[in-house]
Amino acid sequence: MQVRGAAVLLNLMLAPAALQQVAQSLYALSKAESNDTLFLEAGLLPRMLKLIRRAADPARGLPPNAAVLLAGAIKNSTISSRVRAAVIAADGAMLIGWLLRSPALGSADTSTLIAVQASGVLRNLAASSAHTPLLLAADSLRSICGLLAMRAAQPDVALNVARIMSKLSTQPTAQSAIMANGGLLRALLRTTRLHARDDKMRAATLRFAFAFGNLTAADAANSATLAAIPGAVDTALDLLVASAMLLRDAPASAAARGSASLDEAATHAVRWVANLATHEDAGKPIARDSRVAAAVTAIFGCRTAESSEELLLHSAHLVSNVSFYTALFSVEAWDEQEGGGNVLLALPPDAVLRPLVPLLVGDNDDGVAQALRTLGNFCRVPSARDFVRDSRADEALVLLMGSKSAETLRAVAGVLVNVTCTAQASARLAEIGVGRALAGALLSVLPAATEAYSRPSEEEEEAQCKSGSQCDASSAEAPLIQRTAVVLVQLLVNMLSFHTGSETAPLDYPPESSEPRRPGTPPDDAYRQGMAAPAAAFEFGGDFWGLADAIVGSLQNAQDHGAWRKDDAALLCQAEAALLRFAPTDVTEDAPRDLETMPEP
Repeated sequence: MQVRGAAVLLNLMLAPAALQQVAQSLYALSKAESNDTLFLEAGLLPRMLKLIRRAADPARGLPPNAAVLLAGAIKNSTISSRVRAAVIAADGAMLIGWLLRSPALGSADTSTLIAVQASGVLRNLAASSAHTPLLLAADSLRSICGLLAMRAAQPDVALNVARIMSKLSTQPTAQSAIMANGGLLRALLRTTRLHARDDKMRAATLRFAFAFGNLTAADAANSATLAAIPGAVDTALDLLVASAMLLRDAPASAAARGSASLDEAATHAVRWVANLATHEDAGKPIARDSRVAAAVTAIFGCRTAESSEELLLHSAHLVSNVSFYTALFSVEAWDEQEGGGNVLLALPPDAVLRPLVPLLVGDNDDGVAQALRTLGNFCRVPSARDFVRDSRADEALVLLMGSKSAETLRAVAGVLVNVTCTAQASARLAEIGVGRALAGALLSVLPAATEAYSRPSEEEEEAQCKSGSQCDASSAEAPLIQRTAVVLVQLLVNMLSFHTGSETAPLDYPPESSEPRRPGTPPDDAYRQGMAAPAAAFEFGGDFWGLADAIVGSLQNAQDHGAWRKDDAALLCQAEAALLRFAPTDVTEDAPRDLETMPEP
């Protein structure tokens, strides 16, 4: 009866005091979910929305306080999906947006209350992805931008906006609209930075970080766009280090008081910075900033993969992205105290790499991939190569050589190529069975890579499809197979160079040498001393001639059919020469192929 009575009264030209009483009654009724249906049946929502617009015109008699109460009643009611649909149908998003953009209504306190309630309505409407196109059409992003320009410091407004953006940022159409609105991006960044170090605003800042993480994950170009905004990288790093310090400093009893939210806040901040670092305009300054080192060491010092798997996975992603950037790429000029200009590479490897080693043997494929990428980047540093040996991470790497994934094989081989730039490391790998694993991987990958090199180009395949010829659905995998084979062959050359008395140095620079070394140059005396490991330690497990046949077969294809790129074919030649020097002395007449008779490519 009260709801129906209010509907009747809203149709009358009431005095301001009477409107205030009706609005107060509707606000009280809206708190009960059971009244949502009555609001819909009585047609109250369209009338309430139209009344709100009268708030800007004192002559039309809607007191600002009544506007607060009506907006609050709509906010409470739109928790219901049915009511949200009715509000959208009545152009509610447009009217609420108008309210958010209006000049001050009443006193400063009243204007703030209107902003809180109206942004709460928009927050509820954004909860349904089906409403996203209508919110964009109603110019809601401009309304949010204007709201933040006036009231970013207001905690409830900031939280409502953060919730709106966390919802919209998951929708591709909204992502594009947000990224195209530079004013909105700057307003969101200012608001995030304003509240970054306030633990009471964690619920808002973690949602802002979540939204920015979604935007930067959607398209690499978005990272470049954000990086170009002054202060954007600083804002992300401020939030990252603040979240990490809260995590580190939380007492042991915090688990019972919401440490999950601490983990969530740190996870979203880490993800945002990791995504930004995929673009060099952001990645290079991040790699030089001490805040990222402080955050990483804090997180790895208080969390493990067992207790906080998602946080550790995103942290591994961050470390792998940031450790890619160095000012120096040659070992002979490396200053380990400066980490080649990278704050993470300058840290003790144990502090960064040890928490990632368990990921190598875990069930999460993404965790394995990120740990491998990080090890590959760090193993440019001599102390990191020592860590791989001392921590027995190299044993996990050898096991991963048995992976059926070309991507994993390529990543593992890349790490081991960097590891094998010293004879000691090469000897250690030989002792733990890398020869058998490498032979098995090459025997699996080389034929597929040769076939991939021989496939038609994309243009030729498209022409074949149009003409009705058979198309090869697996051609998209060809580049990965080829790159994997090349890195595996490079690892083979590095390993064999130490176990054959070769006059050819491995393909990376030895840290013992003061000068950069290129393939084909003789090793110095210090380098030769590392070759003391007996050749017998490097075993192919009976697959030597099978491997030799695969190498020579690839070279034959390179000569006869133009398979393999020129540089890659040259690498195969090095592998053939190294295998010839390593060939077993008990060669029988039925050996599959005589390496000495093979023509040069």
